[in-house]
Amino acid sequence: DTPPVKNPYPVDIGAESFDKSPEKVVSLSPSITEAVYDIGMFARLIGVSDYCTHPTDAVNLPKIGSPAHPDIEAIRALAPELVVTHSLIASSDKVLLNQAGIRVLELESPDSFAELCQMYIQLSLIFYGAVDSQDVASDILSDFDIAMSEAMAANISHSFVCIEGINSDGELILSHGKTLESDI
Repeated sequence: DTPPVKNPYPVDIGAESFDKSPEKVVSLSPSITEAVYDIGMFARLIGVSDYCTHPTDAVNLPKIGSPAHPDIEAIRALAPELVVTHSLIASSDKVLLNQAGIRVLELESPDSFAELCQMYIQLSLIFYGAVDSQDVASDILSDFDIAMSEAMAANISHSFVCIEGINSDGELILSHGKTLESDI
């Protein structure tokens, strides 16, 4: 007559299985760094990408390169349990990290609001387990949902162009097609 006990772990994210919440994590993606902050686990970040500038506390963490050029020695010196990124890491770099006992998790980069929500859910599952993650993700996603609903209800008929950058010829690089910016 007693309800079944819910175990927070193991949690499966893609092909990876987590038996416990990682204590020491490196982020190679600015959006993951911000999401880890949002879910209340910023204290577990021990290193971030060279491109991480938000939240402002990220500036004080050791810089460990980028997914294209990770500083393997710096990462190994920090001895994280997990390196998480949106961009693919070269197989040879993954092998070196795995040989050092460091797991690498490549989450898909969100191209829509729904995929952004999925990223927050996945990170919440990794850090909080299957039991508590639902509350954490719901709190964060409800704030996003309220903001999106308010924006849609405003019925503003403005057009915009999202400029991602400028190429080597001085031409603007526009965000279009299946991108998070276009979806939002």
